[in-house]
Amino acid sequence: MKRDLYLCRELLLKLEAAMDQLLAIYHFVLGDEDLTIDGWPADEVSYNLARMLEAGFFATHSDTTAEGGFVFSGISWSGYEYLDAVRGPDRWRKTKDGAKSVGGLTFGLVKDFAFAIAKNEAMAKLENAPLRG
Repeated sequence: MKRDLYLCRELLLKLEAAMDQLLAIYHFVLGDEDLTIDGWPADEVSYNLARMLEAGFFATHSDTTAEGGFVFSGISWSGYEYLDAVRGPDRWRKTKDGAKSVGGLTFGLVKDFAFAIAKNEAMAKLENAPLRG
C-alpha cells in the first residue's frame, strides 16, 4: 500500500464537509459514508488517514480506534494549507498534470506546485484588473 495524495485531497474535502459543529469531536467508522471514496477500498482510506495523521493534517485527533474508526476535531492549519492549494477542480487538474509530467511529486512539492499555479492565477487577474485610485 502507498500514500495517495489524490485520496488525501478527497478525504480532506469529505471531512471538511462533515464538520458541522464548532469545537466538536468527530468519530467515523471506517466504511462510513463520510469516509467512503469511490474507487478506494476502506483499507487504503485507513492507511492514508494514518499517513495524514503523521503529516499533521488534523487538529486534536486520535489515531484510528480499536473498532476501526477515526476520531478528530478538525483539520489543522497545515491540512488547510494543502486543501486550499488543491481545492479547486481546475487547479487540482493542473497540479495532477504537472505531477504526471515530472513522474510524481512529494507532498511538499505538490503543495508548492499548487501554490505556484495559484500565484500565477492571482498575478494574471491582478494584471488585468483596472487601476483604481
